[in-house]
Amino acid sequence: MPTAEVVAFNESIKFMESVGIENLISHENKITNYALEKLKSINSVKIVGNPKNKAGVISFTIKGIHPHDISTIVDEEGVAIRAGHHCCQILHERLNLPATARASIGIYNTKEDIDILCKAIENCRKVFELK
Repeated sequence: MPTAEVVAFNESIKFMESVGIENLISHENKITNYALEKLKSINSVKIVGNPKNKAGVISFTIKGIHPHDISTIVDEEGVAIRAGHHCCQILHERLNLPATARASIGIYNTKEDIDILCKAIENCRKVFELK
């Protein structure tokens, strides 16, 4: 039996109940919208997808930089993102994308975290000499 997983799942439910699901959703939406606004203002960043009901997940590309390079460079600045197909390789093929970078936003994230991400993305652009 996966005892550790069951205990952890129980603790996560307790945490969510203590914060309140509406508070979690509100915070995630606030930070996600802030992130979208900031990322869209950076030249050469393209947000992939624009669903009506957004979650705290933003996939993006930077023209001229492979997503794996993006994730490596921002990691050096202490920012954790993921790069790859994100379990939807067929969609990436359909969109003619080798991969995407993905930032995930949750209750622990702040606007300052997004500012740091954007600064790290600007550093990517400098490394690859993009204007």
